Amino acid sequence: MLKIQGIKYFLMKTKAINILILFGLLFWGCDNVLNNSSNIVFPEKNVSFNLHVQPFVKYNCSFSGCHDDYSQAGMRRMTDYFSLFETSNLGLIVPYDTTNGRLLQILTLQNHLTPLKWNFTDNQIKGMKTWIIEGARLN
Repeated sequence: MLKIQGIKYFLMKTKAINILILFGLLFWGCDNVLNNSSNIVFPEKNVSFNLHVQPFVKYNCSFSGCHDDYSQAGMRRMTDYFSLFETSNLGLIVPYDTTNGRLLQILTLQNHLTPLKWNFTDNQIKGMKTWIIEGARLN
């Protein structure tokens, strides 16, 4: 009987230690997490969808309650490259054209129906324009 109680105690103690280690790793691993849109900096040219555009769109557009896969505000989702060009998003991005795409109108506050929570930097707006001028490629 004592052996069984000892084993139960050991397992409970080990479980608690493992949980503490797991939480420690989770918080320790969050040092480089993007916590502010202004941390996203675009280069002057060769803008990458994967390195620049996707993090920008993910942080500013595809979060819960907006254009994520679940909420789909306005029946639009903006969670990956292909969703940006879905039928529901026609005209959002027009490759090589910075005057007719709705996304740039939204970023420059010319045309958006809901209150914006962001303050885009000039670098980010210019970077999105550059990506579109360069053909809005998946790179």
